[in-house]
Amino acid sequence: SSYATSKAIEDAKKKVSSMEEEKKKVESTLKELEGKKSDTAAYVKELDRNLSALAGELTKLEGDISQKEEQIEEAKVELETAKITENRQYEDMKLRIQYMYENGQTGLLESMMQSESIAELLNRAEYASQITSYDRKTRQEVALKEEALKTEHQELLTLQDSTKAKQSSVKTLMASKEAELASYETKIASAQGEIDQYNADIKAQEEHMARVEAE
Repeated sequence: SSYATSKAIEDAKKKVSSMEEEKKKVESTLKELEGKKSDTAAYVKELDRNLSALAGELTKLEGDISQKEEQIEEAKVELETAKITENRQYEDMKLRIQYMYENGQTGLLESMMQSESIAELLNRAEYASQITSYDRKTRQEVALKEEALKTEHQELLTLQDSTKAKQSSVKTLMASKEAELASYETKIASAQGEIDQYNADIKAQEEHMARVEAE
């Protein structure tokens, strides 16, 4: 009957209208998910750039640390050489003084006679004193240099540790964001599947209405 046909068409229209509403909601959710996915993907890209920069910093730090360690080794050798030189000069002076003391005044007089004048003897003593002072100063300077290098080395190691900690933190955050991105992709695929299903159901209802109207 025409009433039955009219009722069937009315029911089909209601179903289509209801499905269109539900489809709009899913499309809105899909749009929101795609926006979040896009933001997260951009953030992951930024984190990836950060990781590359940190890796570069660590490579440079490793080079700086290695170079600093070489400089410390060189300073150690330099300090050892300075100590040996200073000790040798000190031992030489001790031997000279001991010789003069053991030979008494005669030795001292001979030394003075070997010098063209007392002034020359004093100049020699002053020269020996200056050498000793210079050797001590050199050793102190090298020791200070070694300490400064060790401090710089420690600062580089501390910076390396903090950079590695930063790298680890960024890697953790990146893993979390990549998981979030994968979750959005799953949800988007699910929403798209729902929309495809609604489209198929709406099409089926419209075909049903067309058949009913044709009868």
